[in-house]
Amino acid sequence: MGFAGSATAMVVTSAIPSYAAASTTFTFLVLAMQNVCGFYIAIEVIPEFISWTSYLSPYSYAYSVLLYTQVSDQTVFDNGFSGAQVFGTATLVYLFGLLYHFLALLA
Repeated sequence: MGFAGSATAMVVTSAIPSYAAASTTFTFLVLAMQNVCGFYIAIEVIPEFISWTSYLSPYSYAYSVLLYTQVSDQTVFDNGFSGAQVFGTATLVYLFGLLYHFLALLA
């Protein structure tokens, strides 16, 4: 989750040259992504016109992996589809980070 968060910061600071504007934008963006990830508010409770943004948040995928591996009795190395699902979701978080780093490189 730290990799995706730092990549988000890199994209924002690369796209916005002003320090004050970049800091404000990053704070708003991270707060919005954290509020729709399901940690503070359950995704089922969030109105439908906002809940789709949870798919754009790397925190949503990281939180689902955290819940699956820490709260349930499953482990990542179980046989079956569950381990692949956790690995795929964790890989998606890293892909968000790589995409954000690439966008920062282009900016």
